Amino acid sequence: MARANEIGNLLASTVGKILSERVDKLENRLEAVENELEVARRYSRSFNIRVYGIPDSPNETPAQTQVKLKELFVTHLRLNLNHGIEFSHRLPSSIKDKPRPIIARFYSRLERQQVFSSLGKLKGKDLAIYKRERADLKSDGTKRVISRQRKIFIQDVNVRSLRLVSK
Repeated sequence: MARANEIGNLLASTVGKILSERVDKLENRLEAVENELEVARRYSRSFNIRVYGIPDSPNETPAQTQVKLKELFVTHLRLNLNHGIEFSHRLPSSIKDKPRPIIARFYSRLERQQVFSSLGKLKGKDLAIYKRERADLKSDGTKRVISRQRKIFIQDVNVRSLRLVSK
């Protein structure tokens, strides 16, 4: 009987080690895949902008939103973009008296950069255009670094507040 217990303990120990090694490998692989996914998301967002201040119409379609954006680029920024916007849509807003923000995706990052280079022409207007670039400071995602118009902020996600770090 003692021999059977010894064999059982040895078998449990060996299986435990094998399973532990397998779990460690899978956790490392999962972390690598999550990192690759975050890099892909950041790259995908590098074609996007957020626009605030464009008047919102009831039942506005994405096509109508896109026309308003093109009008903004031509009228206020004096840009005639060759490729333009791939798609755009309004985000939900919790602020009642303000127009819903717009997310727009460009076909070309070069044209997106042309928009950012022309932002000085919006001074004094109730319009704002931002890049959505952020990096998590904590692995649980509760603190983030956000850059907007050459300023760096730290966001506490639980409070939803931004704190200016550099001007």
